[in-house]
Amino acid sequence: MEGYRNFCNKLWNAARYVLMNTEEQDCGIQGETVELTLPDRWIISRLQETEAQIAKHFAEYRFDLVASTLYEFVWNEYCDWYLELSKPVLWDESAPTERLRGTRRTLVRVLEAILRLAHPLMPYITEEIWQRIAPLAGKQGDTIMLQAYPLAEDSKIDTQANADIEWLKAVMLAIRNIRGEMNLSPGKAIPVWLGNASTEDQRRLEATRPLLTKLAKLERIELLDSQQEAPMSATALVGQMEILVPMAGIIDKEAELSRLSKELENSTRRSADWMASCLTRGLSARHPRKSWRKSAPSWQKCNQPIPALKNSTALLLQSNPDQDIQRQGRRVCKKHRNSSLPV
Repeated sequence: MEGYRNFCNKLWNAARYVLMNTEEQDCGIQGETVELTLPDRWIISRLQETEAQIAKHFAEYRFDLVASTLYEFVWNEYCDWYLELSKPVLWDESAPTERLRGTRRTLVRVLEAILRLAHPLMPYITEEIWQRIAPLAGKQGDTIMLQAYPLAEDSKIDTQANADIEWLKAVMLAIRNIRGEMNLSPGKAIPVWLGNASTEDQRRLEATRPLLTKLAKLERIELLDSQQEAPMSATALVGQMEILVPMAGIIDKEAELSRLSKELENSTRRSADWMASCLTRGLSARHPRKSWRKSAPSWQKCNQPIPALKNSTALLLQSNPDQDIQRQGRRVCKKHRNSSLPV
């Protein structure tokens, strides 16, 4: 129940953001010329795919899949990604009128379609929001109940935009993970280098550079020449491409070593306390496997941080962040080692 309430709040807040940026603004409802950005083309494409999936689930009477498909699209794609990707355009004072108009039109049209998709499942909140959104999307009528249910248009599916945004999302998530592992402030602008980038990676970088720079809070993002030696860096992989965040000038080595030492000490103590507790109580003699299954999550929670903390400590001890180190000294985040993306 709480999850569905949170979903309603998410939809309501998304509508507030859209209204704040589109009411009394030019949304292109009279057919004016628009320029669609890569995120605009992506969310329109994903909307068509979502509409097709929902139509299929309705035909099969799988109302549970209708709800989950809609939930996934609204929460994870429209709200979490597209609304964020729209901000660099809407907040760019030098953006062309056609681009601003295109993003505003996409915001309201996709949201209006979402409301019609969701109306059979959640009629009251969708009606309330639709009354405000419909005029901005060029829709007429007294109620959402009398509006046609959305149908997919295959001509609007853009596989290239889908692949490009998936690449962008993977790069941003990799940078966020590096920030988290290296305890870097989310608001601190950092330099990023891309190594082993294919021609397609380079094209995508040029297409998404402004979005990456603003949303990932980057000082700059550049390609690393194959002949160029890289500085000591925290590294992640997206496909075959390396994402490098140089440590020089970013990390206070002594302060970071002190922090890691304290965390390692605390984690090791918790692990030892857990083991002592198990030895004191003993595992159930009659049901040792059942007793271990109950205890295993606590054991994993105690021990999970230890290898990563040791790895980070060893990395700092063998490095000098103020000097360039050879490429082979870099650390690779294991969680990204096998990442793969469509090309």
